[in-house]
Amino acid sequence: MVGWAERVDHVVDVSEELDVPAALLRPDGHVAWVGEDQQDLLSQLPRWFGAAVS
Repeated sequence: MVGWAERVDHVVDVSEELDVPAALLRPDGHVAWVGEDQQDLLSQLPRWFGAAVS
């Protein structure tokens, strides 16, 4: 994720336990966002991980 590379890890994994297209997990393990629209995800990243850095 450009702008959050130092704070956000992008992990691709398939899980039967979490039946969602994509999820944003906070560092403490709580689900902060679930969805499949990348623009919606990008709107949530600043809330949980601060502003993007260039």
